[in-house]
Amino acid sequence: MKKLNILICLCFCYTFINAQETSLKFKNNALKICSYNTFYGFSLGVAYSNKKQIEKATYWLEQEDFDVVAYQELLGYNKGSFSKFAKKFKHNNTIFFQRGPKDKNPQSIGISSVHPLELVEKSKVHDGYFIAKIKYSNLYFIVVHLKSTSTKVRKQESIAILDSYYRLIEECNNVVILGDFNAFSEVDKSYNNFHFKEDLDKLIHDDRCHAKLNTDCNDWDYSVINTFTNDSLIVDTHDYMHKYSKQFDSIPRGTYPTKASHKIENKNERDKKIHRIDYIFANKELAKYVTKSEIRKTYFNEAREEIEMDELSDHYPIITEFDFSSKY
Repeated sequence: MKKLNILICLCFCYTFINAQETSLKFKNNALKICSYNTFYGFSLGVAYSNKKQIEKATYWLEQEDFDVVAYQELLGYNKGSFSKFAKKFKHNNTIFFQRGPKDKNPQSIGISSVHPLELVEKSKVHDGYFIAKIKYSNLYFIVVHLKSTSTKVRKQESIAILDSYYRLIEECNNVVILGDFNAFSEVDKSYNNFHFKEDLDKLIHDDRCHAKLNTDCNDWDYSVINTFTNDSLIVDTHDYMHKYSKQFDSIPRGTYPTKASHKIENKNERDKKIHRIDYIFANKELAKYVTKSEIRKTYFNEAREEIEMDELSDHYPIITEFDFSSKY
């Protein structure tokens, strides 16, 4: 019944979205967003503050000129220090969400933007997400960092997120769900089978099922991402732009881990282990305006040298761009 109501609503919302010039009006009628797990606030997991790494990250973020960035693992930051960090690359608007008590080293999440932001809702389930919107628009962001150690908890968090998503869509809003989901997508299943068969067999043999495997403990868990993608009105923007076929399974791709991970010793090891757990989803009407989706692997430093993003975090950032020119 809920999906039927949404379909009826979309018939009305299609007119609403295209008629409201103020709903999604950005510089050059475009929007560039990024989701980035920062590996303990760009400290590479070794300290609460790493000035050199933060300077590198700040330079990259400034050069990219994003409209919106969502962050995971902001360990060592608080509301004030996160705001100060974002202002270095002209993101004067921030929301910081502390996940858990301060004495437990919370892996907080946040969002920064060149546009004014408004906090809409905080997660009531395991602190896995929060909802923000760009003020004076109908564009919402659900910033996500799902629990890494429990498939069951990730599923609970996903169901709560989806409930919030449906409520926003029923009110004729556009919604982006983005972050570190710590979960596989079924569209990558053949890639995962090609690269991680031995890892899967070992987990099954050792009966270590709860963190990454399905409830039957016979395959990787895909139910978390299926919570979103089983709805045809929610679009995985990266898959929407790339549609990898089996012939590309041998080519390493994904968002995690980079060489910065303590588990990875070199490039060959990274290429054997890399997989996709970070995503940017959008409602179907919004996804029509996606022009680019990229997992960024390198950047150019101030000396114009091409540098691997492995220097900054154990995740690669994922970027999606929208062009709303045809709306007007």
